Amino acid sequence: MSNSLTDYVEAFRANLPNGVTYDTTIDRYFYNGRRFLNEWSVIQYSKYLRKTPTLGDLSANGTAPNLVLDFSNQFYGEF
Repeated sequence: MSNSLTDYVEAFRANLPNGVTYDTTIDRYFYNGRRFLNEWSVIQYSKYLRKTPTLGDLSANGTAPNLVLDFSNQFYGEF
């Protein structure tokens, strides 16, 4: 009987998402200059970055807002 968690980890490492690297020496994932302990952490962080707009995305006429209420993307934040 195979271990489904082991199968998942092996499949994840064989098909890393764009920008994610894995260092076998220290058994850690790297993404966007940060180090992660496991697959779940690196995926959650990458999803957060894709969902969070940058100031460049939100600026208009050369001005960036201090507060953003983006109801359609469920992003609410203060810069």
